[in-house]
Amino acid sequence: MPTPTYTITCTRKELIAPGIFELVFTKPGGFAFQAGQFVMFEVPLIENPADIQKRAYSIASSPEEPDLLFVIKLIKGGRASRWVEQVLSEGTGVRMQGPLGVCTLEPDVSRHYLFVATGSGVAPCRSNITRMINLKPPAPAVTLLFGVLRKQDLFWSEYFEHIASENPAFRFVPTLLFPEPDWKGHTGKIQDIIPSLVSDPEKTDVFICGAPELVPEVQKVCIETVGIPKKNIHAEGF
Repeated sequence: MPTPTYTITCTRKELIAPGIFELVFTKPGGFAFQAGQFVMFEVPLIENPADIQKRAYSIASSPEEPDLLFVIKLIKGGRASRWVEQVLSEGTGVRMQGPLGVCTLEPDVSRHYLFVATGSGVAPCRSNITRMINLKPPAPAVTLLFGVLRKQDLFWSEYFEHIASENPAFRFVPTLLFPEPDWKGHTGKIQDIIPSLVSDPEKTDVFICGAPELVPEVQKVCIETVGIPKKNIHAEGF
């Protein structure tokens, strides 16, 4: 059975960090998805709108939220980046195919879920975390390790800090590779921080969402240094 296609309308477009756009769209009737899934946008070439190519984007909103939320990382000269910057605006209709993807989970209160994300890779993490914290108590233990270059790149930090302040089961661990002098949080490579966040490797599930070159490094630390079983590690390159 083919994956259905929908037309959605952009209701907000905002630059929330250098090179990062937050996009909000209407959720079409009949569209149902699982946290962690993605969709394919039909992206026209600016110079020739009849030239359409599909681009994959993870859904950042949870299934229970009323709208569809995405973050788009701009790539210089990229088809989708140019389209988002120059064409897409509030009120623009977009063709979307989905949902797709199987990087989903069924929360188990006896386990610890560690999400390791860099940049726009935090999108599917937000979807999963938002869903899990809204489940009937008790909630499973959840940690988000979010790595970016500088403080200005740390988008959605207020959202995650608010969740952490109201949900003892959730920890938000932001880290900067190039910290400013006034930064008091974690610094350095995210793979160096992981060992301090895991108390029971056998009962920990890790979801890695970030730059493709980072994924194998994080996997290696989780398996060889921390002792997390390979079957408990799930990864997606962004």
